[in-house]
Amino acid sequence: MKRLLNDWRKTDKELKNIYFEVMVIRGKIPTPDEPLYDEYKSYLMYKELARVETVSSFKKVLRELVKHEEHDYKFWMN
Repeated sequence: MKRLLNDWRKTDKELKNIYFEVMVIRGKIPTPDEPLYDEYKSYLMYKELARVETVSSFKKVLRELVKHEEHDYKFWMN
């Protein structure tokens, strides 16, 4: 398993398969849409936090997290 996780040249499909392998090993069998839903929830949460945050430096960090979660969401959409 470590060998799989350390190989950064994996395709998107291989990475998704690794995710499901890890979840099964942990005793949790995810549905195919579960990672997508989790990323979307995180995206919405960070987006709302960034909207109401008043400290500009922290707001910037939250906006970066929004971008990251959006990227992850799009990854799981494919």
